[in-house]
Amino acid sequence: DDQRRLAMLHEWRSATAMAVDLPEQAIGRGSDIANLLERGQTLVIPDVAALPDSTRTSLAALPMQAAIAVPLLRDRKLSGTLFVTADRPRAWLPDEVSLVEEVAARLWTALERDRAERALRRLNAELEARVVRATAERNRLWALTDDLFVTGSFDGRTLAASDSWERVLGLN
Repeated sequence: DDQRRLAMLHEWRSATAMAVDLPEQAIGRGSDIANLLERGQTLVIPDVAALPDSTRTSLAALPMQAAIAVPLLRDRKLSGTLFVTADRPRAWLPDEVSLVEEVAARLWTALERDRAERALRRLNAELEARVVRATAERNRLWALTDDLFVTGSFDGRTLAASDSWERVLGLN
């Protein structure tokens, strides 16, 4: 598919701002917006009405008249965009643009950290389940055999011994 799709994942708005009900809105590959964002460039729109028709049409689903869009890149690919919008045209100050870029950078860092922590928790749970299964399998084998099995530490302590030690040799 040669289209990029916008999907609203999270929205914060002031009490007086209109809620965004974002339908699947296509931003075609190669559009001005997609090209800027995919290159990692911040998009500053002081007045949506002043944009070329093709670009203005792409943004028609959003209730805004001005915006700052900061791309969020992952492995140099566009993964998301932080949009800050205004309900009327406005000349964005350089400090405002810098602030939104800083918020986006911090937000992306927090999102990436959260993603990594969730992946680590999933991996830990998977490894823990593997250990439980492997230990249960070992215990079943040890319970069914007369072979003598023992697990020891590097300092010579016995950590676990099969039941056969008691059955075969009478050792506990």
